[in-house]
Amino acid sequence: MGAALGYALTLAWPLALAILLALGLGLAAPFLALSLAPGLARRLPRPGAWMEHLKQLLAFPMFATAAWCIACLVNERVALTHASVVAAFQAADVRYLKGDWTNRDPGIGDYLAGFGRTGVPLYVYYPPGAEPRVLPQILTPAMVLQALGSAPVDPRY
Repeated sequence: MGAALGYALTLAWPLALAILLALGLGLAAPFLALSLAPGLARRLPRPGAWMEHLKQLLAFPMFATAAWCIACLVNERVALTHASVVAAFQAADVRYLKGDWTNRDPGIGDYLAGFGRTGVPLYVYYPPGAEPRVLPQILTPAMVLQALGSAPVDPRY
């Protein structure tokens, strides 16, 4: 769901609205089904210890990966590796650095705290001779180009 929301933020508003509507209907469907057929509620499993075991089982695939920050992945694919942004980085001699906070490194935690944050993503641009600028958590190529002082190449972004 996080990937769908991140992707929706990069689209034109009618497509983003369609994605948000589909997510909302999908979340509401079980409640609608139970309200239209109350007898279905009797077929639902009863709470118990099995719920904790299922929760742990379903969490295991998440723990098995380093890619847990969906917003970070969406920003990389949509904005930070976009051809116009890469070209602007090269032209401005900008270095793109990434800190991996998967294991909660104290140094990265202190860096986040320095900007009043407790988690990722955090995007900071250090312009030459100026104060660091914190960028939004969800990025588009146009936002990154604007921060660099470059005009967006494609108005769709």
